[in-house]
Amino acid sequence: MTEPALILAELEAHAQELDDLSSKLAEVERRLVPVETEYEEYVSGFEEGLWHRHTREGEKFPPEALRTRLAHREMDPSLLGKHVALQAQRRRMKDRISSLKAVVDAKRSILSALKEASFQ
Repeated sequence: MTEPALILAELEAHAQELDDLSSKLAEVERRLVPVETEYEEYVSGFEEGLWHRHTREGEKFPPEALRTRLAHREMDPSLLGKHVALQAQRRRMKDRISSLKAVVDAKRSILSALKEASFQ
């Protein structure tokens, strides 16, 4: 049978990890804001240039995915690298937080079941 004290200790460890991840995620979000702003401004300006060439010179206006790829090709590699790295870091943290929440919910259900069983 599963020991409630063991489950409580595991829940405490998961809560600490969630707290740490939340703090780190907030820091990544703060670092991402200026990078994302610069990235979006660059892509927007690049698309405006494409639109200008489309309307003035008759060039074909590429679809969105291609516009983004073309902008990436012209973008400062350090900006693109920071943007991609921070986005990936944020995604990994969010995925881990979701996984931990599922584990915590499962452990809480086990504790609840054990509590019900002990009263019967």
